[in-house]
Amino acid sequence: MKSAITNTNLRSAFQSNILTLSLLSIVSQRSASPEVLRSSIFKQILASVREVGLIEPLVVYPQEGKGFLLLDGHLRLEALKILGIAEVNCILSTDDESYTYNKRVNHIPPVAQHFMLMEALKSGVAEERIAAALNIDIAAIRRRVQMLDGICPEVVEMLQDRKLSLEVFPILRKMKAIGQIATVELMVLRHDYSVSGRATHLFSGEGM
Repeated sequence: MKSAITNTNLRSAFQSNILTLSLLSIVSQRSASPEVLRSSIFKQILASVREVGLIEPLVVYPQEGKGFLLLDGHLRLEALKILGIAEVNCILSTDDESYTYNKRVNHIPPVAQHFMLMEALKSGVAEERIAAALNIDIAAIRRRVQMLDGICPEVVEMLQDRKLSLEVFPILRKMKAIGQIATVELMVLRHDYSVSGRATHLFSGEGM
């Protein structure tokens, strides 16, 4: 089935290259409160950046003569400042719609987490170090490493920016590629990515 939208109708929201910017050139849209800096979430981010480094770049938008507006990564930026890091890798956005973007990426989707983790391991960071930084056990790290085993590339692409339960992947793995694609297409159509959703029940027992 061909889509009615062609590639010529689409504009990329981000430039493909990674920029290395001085922290001094990045303008944050809000300051982190003392309560946020004391939160367990921020402490986990700080420990992760200290132990593993910054895996996911910040997202910025250029302001003429005023540096770069930070669209995503406010807590990561605070962690970098505390650790005394002077420069950071950034993705340059072609759109300054920060509210929409932040709403979409407020929580990193599982597929994105998987690729971030694989990049850290590829860089030589030990599983034990990542587990300590993220405050989870090594078994959880290994489950995330193996999460996409047996999942067809089309499904990985469809789910890369979706928030869903990790338990969906073992169900998809039992299906052939055509069944995986049909299931995920229905999930997207229904905006339901739960294990108990209708899509997983429709296809999980058919061996597609």
